[in-house]
Amino acid sequence: MHSFNKITEYFDSFVMPLLRSQYGDILPNMSIMILGSVGLGNDDELSDLEVGIYLCDSDWKQFGKEIQLSLNRLMRNNNPWQEKGSVLCVHPTSWLLDGQAHKFFEGKDNLLLEDVSFETLFTVQNNLIVFDQQELLHKLRDKTAPANYPDKLWRKSLLVVFKNIIEELHELEDSVLRNEIVEAFGSFGRIIEELYRIGFIASRNYYPWRSHLSWAFEKLLLASDFKHLINEALAADTWQKRLEHIKNMTDAYKEYIKANDLLPGIDLCAPSLEDELLWAERCKAWENPNWRDYITTCTKKAVDAGHTEKDFWVFSLWG
Repeated sequence: MHSFNKITEYFDSFVMPLLRSQYGDILPNMSIMILGSVGLGNDDELSDLEVGIYLCDSDWKQFGKEIQLSLNRLMRNNNPWQEKGSVLCVHPTSWLLDGQAHKFFEGKDNLLLEDVSFETLFTVQNNLIVFDQQELLHKLRDKTAPANYPDKLWRKSLLVVFKNIIEELHELEDSVLRNEIVEAFGSFGRIIEELYRIGFIASRNYYPWRSHLSWAFEKLLLASDFKHLINEALAADTWQKRLEHIKNMTDAYKEYIKANDLLPGIDLCAPSLEDELLWAERCKAWENPNWRDYITTCTKKAVDAGHTEKDFWVFSLWG
C-alpha cells in the first residue's frame, strides 16, 4: 500500500474523527501537515510518524495542552508506525518557517527567507498537507516557492556551500596524508553531504534533511550526470580513490556552475580557488559585483605602507 494511502486512511479512521468529535469548534482553525518520510511518501518499516498540527498562538495557548494529551492517548492505542519517535504534535503557527511565519501572517512584506533553513523550506514545499481549511499552509507554500527565493540568496547559498566543499577537501587531503583515519572519515561524510546539497542549490531547489538527501537528489534533473560520481566515491575502497572521485565531482560541479553562469564575477579557475571563494564571501559578492575593488584598495594600502601585496588582508582588518 502506498504510504500516502496509509496515512490518509489513518487520519480518516482515527485522527479526524477524534478532532471532529472533541474539538469541532476549533477544527476549522487547524492546519495539519505530515512531516518526515511519511509526509514525503518514502517511509518504510523503520519509519516513525511525525505530524504537525498548527493552531494560532491564542488557540494553542488555550486548547493546545488538552488536544495534545488527547492525541497522545490516541497514538498509544493506534499507531501503525514505529512507536519510538512517533508524535502528533500541536504547534503554534508562530513556530512555522523557523519562527519567521508571523511576519507573513501579519501581512508584512519583510519575510526574511534567508533566516529560514532550506530544510524547513523543503518541508513546506513537499510534505503532505492533510487538512488546511483556512489554506494557511498552502499560502505559505506559495509564498516560499523556490521561484520566489531571491536570486542573490541563491548565489550566496551556492558560494557558501561550494566554499565549504573546497575547504573540507583540503582538510580531507591533509588527514589522508597524516593517516588520521577518524578525521578523514569525518571530512569525507561532510563533503558527501555538501555534494548533495550543492546539486539542489545549483538546480534552484531547496534541499531536505540529511536522512532524505539521496532520495530527493535522484529527483533532480542533474542527478543523472552527478549521482554516479557520488556512488563511485562511496564505493571506493582506498582513500586515494575516494579523493579522486570527490575531485572529479567537484570539477564537474565547477564546470556546471561556469556553464550556467551561476556565480557571476567569481573566477572558478583562480590559482587558489579557496582564497577566491573566501574573499568573495567576505566581500558579499552575491550582492556586490564590484567586490574586488575592496581587495584592490587594501592591496594598495599595503604596498603604499611598504608591505607586500600579500599583506592586503591585514589592511582589510585594520585599515
